[in-house]
Amino acid sequence: MTRKSPARTALPLSALALLISGALYAGPLTPPAGPVTSTYKTLTEVEPRIAINATNTPGDANSVYRITQSGSYYLTENVIGAERVHGIEIAANSVVLDLRGFAVISSGIGLDGISTDGVSRVSITVRDGVVSAWGTGGIDLDGTGHIIESVHARVNQGVGISAGTAAIIRGSQASGNSGSGFSVLDGSSISDCVASGNTANGFLVTEGCTLTNCVAKGNGAIGIDSGGGCVITGCSANDNAGIGIRSTDSGLDDGGTSISNSSASGNGGDGISAGLGGLVSGCAARRNTGVGITVGVGGSAINSTAAFNLGGFAGSIGSTFNGCTAFNNSTFGFNLEAASTITNCTARSNGQDGIAATGGCTILNNTCSNNGPTPAGGSGIVVQSGDNRIEGNNCTGNDDFGIEVVAPGNIIVRNTCSGNGTNWSIASNNYYGPIINRVGVATVAQVGNGSGADALASTHPNANISY
Repeated sequence: MTRKSPARTALPLSALALLISGALYAGPLTPPAGPVTSTYKTLTEVEPRIAINATNTPGDANSVYRITQSGSYYLTENVIGAERVHGIEIAANSVVLDLRGFAVISSGIGLDGISTDGVSRVSITVRDGVVSAWGTGGIDLDGTGHIIESVHARVNQGVGISAGTAAIIRGSQASGNSGSGFSVLDGSSISDCVASGNTANGFLVTEGCTLTNCVAKGNGAIGIDSGGGCVITGCSANDNAGIGIRSTDSGLDDGGTSISNSSASGNGGDGISAGLGGLVSGCAARRNTGVGITVGVGGSAINSTAAFNLGGFAGSIGSTFNGCTAFNNSTFGFNLEAASTITNCTARSNGQDGIAATGGCTILNNTCSNNGPTPAGGSGIVVQSGDNRIEGNNCTGNDDFGIEVVAPGNIIVRNTCSGNGTNWSIASNNYYGPIINRVGVATVAQVGNGSGADALASTHPNANISY
């Protein structure tokens, strides 16, 4: 008889490995010496900032809430407006106010949504929320060095966001306010902001400010209105009731404004207007009611594109146009005042003259074609005074004249004209190279290296040619 061995339970290898592992890596079981201390953090340690409420920031006769000490503050709920008071009044320097996505909101009553206390304050930051429907304005910070970011100021009865001198405003919106959208003073910077549907200007800034990647659309006055010495880059101004982008100067010491890589279209006034000594480069102006792009007196320059404006480009004394296009404007393409220069530009299909100039101008290497189709007519190039140099231009298909020189005392060399109503009209006592008529002249075909025949019938270095 076979004897059976007692049944045995085999421990799986995986379980054995876990036991060994636990034995090897388990922590010590003996507690550390001394009393056990709590790991609890106080509310101040978890949230060191100060909540805006009736206990921490009680209001007064002028405000719903009032900040009287420097520090960092935050909202825990919406702030609701009341009659004849501000929403949040800041009566201290060095304050950071985080709206945390909440709204400081009214119903057309009260004063400003967020305001300083009438004292010129320093270093206030407001961020991340909505300020809406206040009786006198959205955000109004007097003083210097303030920062506003990620705020939407809307339908306030006054300026949407106003922030004093040397302010920084970024990533914010101002829409439907009854004043201007944004208003800052000297030395401020505004970037990545949108001003739309405000009753007055979209952006209103004074001297030495910088605007970058901003949009002004559908405002009731000027889209972007700046003082002298500003830098405006990558901005657009569309469908505003007044000028799209304007720089003005209050004196000779303001310096010129630089407007670059920006566009203005569908505005009720000029597209882009740069003041004294201004520089406009890489810009486009289209379908504006006034002049496409205009610059002020003294060392101004334009290197831009304009199209579909009622007036193309206009420059005051000493302006420079380079590499520009004026296309399908209702009046002139380019209008130059004294001592201006226009080079390498194109004026095409404008309602009147392609390039019109007074005296002392240089008109060099431009193309003027199909200008003057309106009943008023127009020429490719017309000069009204003396001391102009007209050189190296090509004028074709213009309604009146290719080149029209009304006054004496100009020099006309190395130009070409074709298919104009009349190619040349030059008053007496001007100075010009021979005008060679090659209209309708048959020439032989050329293939390969050529025969060396002269199809121009002139080797004069300053000859003007009709063809």
